[in-house]
Amino acid sequence: MRAKKGKSFLGLFLCIVMVLCCIVSTNIPVKAENVNENKGENPERLIDEFVNKINDQDIQGYIDLFAPEISKEMKQYVNENGEDEFFVETRRDIISIEKINSECAVKEKEAYEDVAVFRVVENIKYKHKIKRDTCELKEGVNTDDFVIVKQNGNWYIYRVSAADVEQDNKAITSLTCPTSIKVYMTKDTNYNHYGVRTKSINFNTYLKNVLPNEWIISYYNSYPAYGKAGAMASKMYAWYYQKHPKWNYAPYNADVKDNSSDQNFLYSSYSNLGSPYQGYEDTILTFISNRAMVKASNDSIFEVHYHATNGSYHSGTMSASGCLTKAQNGDSYTTILHYYYDKSTYTGTSTNCKITTY
Repeated sequence: MRAKKGKSFLGLFLCIVMVLCCIVSTNIPVKAENVNENKGENPERLIDEFVNKINDQDIQGYIDLFAPEISKEMKQYVNENGEDEFFVETRRDIISIEKINSECAVKEKEAYEDVAVFRVVENIKYKHKIKRDTCELKEGVNTDDFVIVKQNGNWYIYRVSAADVEQDNKAITSLTCPTSIKVYMTKDTNYNHYGVRTKSINFNTYLKNVLPNEWIISYYNSYPAYGKAGAMASKMYAWYYQKHPKWNYAPYNADVKDNSSDQNFLYSSYSNLGSPYQGYEDTILTFISNRAMVKASNDSIFEVHYHATNGSYHSGTMSASGCLTKAQNGDSYTTILHYYYDKSTYTGTSTNCKITTY
């Protein structure tokens, strides 16, 4: 009798152990599936994680939040510069989050499965001593647009840009072109030349070394409207993002990058042009030096886009090939700019752009 009782206790014990093992083994994949599901369906959670990683000074966790091509750049930065000054902030606290129209993410919409844009108001505290060449940092309340992209079913942060806040949309009495622009150097040639990743470049020097990479300078001789319209688009793109830094987060803290994420910049492009093309570019830059493209409604600058081939009537994105065709057909540079930028999302669908002098 005792032997039978002992066997039944042993059997009961083994059954309990087996049940517990099954529960533990099934819990693990369920938890993983929940994480993947959240990663695939909830882009807003990345904003909370972004803030938490900064507050914890967790560099690796922070890097993992970003799209693979961005995280690769960040890892390169750490390998070359170390971790000491990766973060310029000591703390971020979220005040509010609002999902907004994704029109400000034109390139991202073309490249990814989906895009979500959130306007985030934060209170930010910065380190007081920063050795590297960074943007002017505004401590206190800041408003940024988080562009979050979907790739292979998962959401990642692509960029954090200073928002076009309401005071920028009010009428202004005068325009002042920037004297410099902060450029993050992704190209080793630029990095080796300047010795730093983020560098303040004279604004005119920046344009000089952007135009040969974005536009065909030789066409100016036959079709000057093409060169002028292209140069105006490049100038206003840089002007807008100098005022609203596009890469407004660690480790970039820059207005623009030197690659096709923005405008291709190579420090030696102008000097490599040679004659007569340097002369063509000098003429273009002199022509646009006191000109700006603004909203006709209030004379404020607006977000400007252009593309090699894509771009249509009143789309807010100028097609470079379309620009050339219009110049070949005899259209003036102002006609070309009005064709693409009037009544667009960026100027306001009920207003036009205006070419003005300052």
